[in-house]
Amino acid sequence: MSVTLVILAAGIGSRFKGSLKQLAKINENNDTIMELSIKNAKKAGFNKVVFIIREELKEDFLKQIIPRIDIDYSFAYQKIDESRTKPWGTGEAILNIEGLISDKFCLINSDDFYSYEALKEVYDFLSNNSDNMLVGYKLKNTIFTNQPVNRGLCKVEDNKLISIEEKFNIKKLNDSYIADTILDPNALTSMNLWGFNFNILALFKEEFKLFIENIKDYKTDEFLITEVINKLIKAKKINVFVKETDSISIGVTYSEDVSLFNKIINE
Repeated sequence: MSVTLVILAAGIGSRFKGSLKQLAKINENNDTIMELSIKNAKKAGFNKVVFIIREELKEDFLKQIIPRIDIDYSFAYQKIDESRTKPWGTGEAILNIEGLISDKFCLINSDDFYSYEALKEVYDFLSNNSDNMLVGYKLKNTIFTNQPVNRGLCKVEDNKLISIEEKFNIKKLNDSYIADTILDPNALTSMNLWGFNFNILALFKEEFKLFIENIKDYKTDEFLITEVINKLIKAKKINVFVKETDSISIGVTYSEDVSLFNKIINE
């Protein structure tokens, strides 16, 4: 059985100054975050990676990333509609892998670090199950600065995902985590580490068609994975099992995050 690693790498990264954050070098070895995650994925058993990018990034990836990874790869392209300033969103992004894979896949962000242990959870689950899954991180293991970030807080019952609630502008204040309310530091949160059965793409395609038919603001509305998953779970069309991890997941949202990232990963 083949399990493919799929990396969301088409984002604009408007809050990151100076370069594309997907390609930001974050340590003395000039690694990008996704290179570190790919190394961990290979160790966990993955043998193929699909990069979802904007087509204009292909040459940069071929020059900077591909020579440094020893794994089978392919590119999927997410386009930006000419009437918009950014792609349609993460839910539309994965529709572009159709035709490139035919089995189960693990989805990750390009700008978040995923440990071997967390990726191994996904690989082992998909190797033995036909359902979908999410790795749930403790909130305190995903926020390391006082810069505001967004997180999807998970409601879980009997190891199944019931819903994800997006919390915006979460800030770390001493040992507390604050959005519109004080949040539990041990609350399970999504860092977009998903394990999907291939047939979920057909469901996403149906939902994207409905999204376009009912769109309110064509220029700014986004078709997001978490919103689609919530809808599919509520309609009882899918099961999503949750595997809790004690691993950290640290990402780069702002350019000043790079030095902190390097320090924490080294530790």
